[in-house]
Amino acid sequence: MALIKRYETPIQGNYKLAILKYGSLTGLLMCLLVVARFLLNKPLVQPLGYVENIFFFAFLLLFTYLYRKSLKGNPLFFKEAYLLNIGMGIITAVFYAIFMTAYVKWIDMDFLPRYVSFKTEELKSLGETINEDNLKTIGSARYISSQSFILTTVLSIIFALIVALVMRTQKNIVREKKK
Repeated sequence: MALIKRYETPIQGNYKLAILKYGSLTGLLMCLLVVARFLLNKPLVQPLGYVENIFFFAFLLLFTYLYRKSLKGNPLFFKEAYLLNIGMGIITAVFYAIFMTAYVKWIDMDFLPRYVSFKTEELKSLGETINEDNLKTIGSARYISSQSFILTTVLSIIFALIVALVMRTQKNIVREKKK
């Protein structure tokens, strides 16, 4: 019995085009969500909060479902679903990071002081010391943009695994061992 199984799963659809299309759409929807929160007087306190995480996961589920529906007979393997979601997550992360730079600079000018006070309280609760250089770094648009990109990318890897497990319709095909 082999410890590592080798899989031979075919890719059914044009997932690269779907990555671009659905990833861009997810990125735009995430940006619209942040603007809607701002207009509803519920502005962000951190680059990626619980509400954004929930909607990001829901968008990945929705667009994976739509992609699966576009395939003939709906045969979606784990590998294809995982690659689709990783790609959509990275495209979303790029859109979201660029948007967060614009959000901090031009839409919500009070975000940086809110975020710095949030981080200061968080660090105090952990018992860490706060120095002035750290506060300058944390309170910059570049830092917020990079944090947005990193957090969205890491979450996309985790969410992609969950969505791929939930949305797959076919079991992986195990490749026969050559003798």
